[in-house]
Amino acid sequence: MPGIGRKRPDLTPRAGLFWPVHAYLIIYTDSKPLRIARIVHGRRHVKKLLKNGLDSPPSRFQPAPAQPAPE
Repeated sequence: MPGIGRKRPDLTPRAGLFWPVHAYLIIYTDSKPLRIARIVHGRRHVKKLLKNGLDSPPSRFQPAPAQPAPE
C-alpha cells in the first residue's frame, strides 16, 4: 500500500517513507512506480547508512561481476 509509513527528518532530509516490518525497516519513495530504496535491519545504524542519501548504494555494495552468456 503506497503512502503507509512516515517521514523521518531526524534520519534523512530526503523525501522517503519508513515502514517497520518485524525486525526490518523498509525505506521507499512514494512515487509511481513505487521504488524501494533500502531494506535494513532495525538494529543497524540507519542514519549512518543514509548519510549519502536514498539513491546511493550501500557503502559495502559490490556489484556481481558480469557472467558470460552460456553457449
